[in-house]
Amino acid sequence: LIGSNTQFDPKYIKSLYKHLARAVTLLNNIKTKDYKLFHNKYMLYVYEVLSLAVGYRAVVSPLENIKDFDLFRRLLWISDKESHNGLAARIVPLPETAVEVIGAAIRHIERLAQYLRPYEPEIAAYLSLSVSGDNPFLSMFDRRGKLVPLRPSILTKVLKDAWPFALNWQRHFMRTHLRDKNVPGDLVNAWMGHSEFGEEALGPWSGLSIADLRRLELVIQEILSELDIEVIEGWQRYN
Repeated sequence: LIGSNTQFDPKYIKSLYKHLARAVTLLNNIKTKDYKLFHNKYMLYVYEVLSLAVGYRAVVSPLENIKDFDLFRRLLWISDKESHNGLAARIVPLPETAVEVIGAAIRHIERLAQYLRPYEPEIAAYLSLSVSGDNPFLSMFDRRGKLVPLRPSILTKVLKDAWPFALNWQRHFMRTHLRDKNVPGDLVNAWMGHSEFGEEALGPWSGLSIADLRRLELVIQEILSELDIEVIEGWQRYN
């Protein structure tokens, strides 16, 4: 998809998220024992929602640290692109749905860690460190049953049947729809991290401000609402 003009009808995007949500909700009850399957499906849903909401590039460890999220100010610090000129990073707004999804994901991780602590202490410890910022925030169980950071290589395999497109499809979809909603090009570029050295959004030579990000936040939330993106609670089973 990168570098292509592929466009997606919103009704197919709606179907994708309904499919991912249903895969979680079918398992989401106090009788569920397969915590590995549930965790994987839940983390996939969280990743897909947040990728749509914040325009993150599919890099080695996407949305790696919970400390990069400022849920009070509804902002996210992103560094997802290498630069020969130094640190290539940006700040993007977090729409309401994204904030709620992150909150639900934190609760899921904490509950699952509590559930596993008596008999899977190593996994429980890993999960606890995920919400303290000492381990990657998003994780999945691999084929060997080991809990590992969420990687593009894992996502590609998991999604190949449901959605066999490049992992950056969300960025292209959102760019098109933000422009359709008359968001200025420089603000869309700032959100996507498209800038040359010295032209960074919110930099000393930028004409953009936090107020612009707030307006962008409202438009992104409007798009998420139009797609019927849901906030789903995670693990419910207790010892």
